[in-house]
Amino acid sequence: MSVPQDPSDGVEVTAGTTSVAIGLPEAGEASTAITSESGAIIYPSGNGAANAVVPVDNGVQMLTTITSADAPSSFAYQIDVPRGGSVTLNQDSTAVISDVEGKPLITTSAPWAVDADGTAVPTHYEVEGTTLIQVVDHAAGDFSYPIVADPTYWWGGKEWWSASRVNVALASAGVAGYVGMAGPALIVGSALLLCNQAGRGIWVYWTWAGQAWCKGP
Repeated sequence: MSVPQDPSDGVEVTAGTTSVAIGLPEAGEASTAITSESGAIIYPSGNGAANAVVPVDNGVQMLTTITSADAPSSFAYQIDVPRGGSVTLNQDSTAVISDVEGKPLITTSAPWAVDADGTAVPTHYEVEGTTLIQVVDHAAGDFSYPIVADPTYWWGGKEWWSASRVNVALASAGVAGYVGMAGPALIVGSALLLCNQAGRGIWVYWTWAGQAWCKGP
């Protein structure tokens, strides 16, 4: 992961062998980065909202702090997806960045926002092209500032399983009901069998948000 000093450069994360750049909201209004003692990279702004990027295990948090009622209510993350890729919303309010084949590269958690008293502030995602927008409706109630909003990003990877490994995994699945993979993802044995119809092994993909899928060679 690469976090820039200049907010207009965006945050670069790596999913397997693919790098994805994620632009920060209101980057044109933000100042050069300041690194706090906690390790968070903060981008001050004069428009009532400031960005912070916090590297965490297996992911990155992108926080927006809303300091006044005059601040914007929508925060756009321009995503430099691979050619032919997409940004889509899931039914569980999460968002996913996929490659040209529709395979997820990066998954977000569901958006959240809380005010200074710990009260939840209405928030949701919208997508325009390859831009993910977090809408924070801080004018919808009598909220206390500052308000913190978060669309945490997570990324995953892929691993080649030879046919012999798939067979061993299938045998294990018959006993345990599932197969454990690298990271917290799980994949059901019958799905492995379907992916390995050609009998030459499979690619197993996962995201650190817990999604998993596989495909043949």
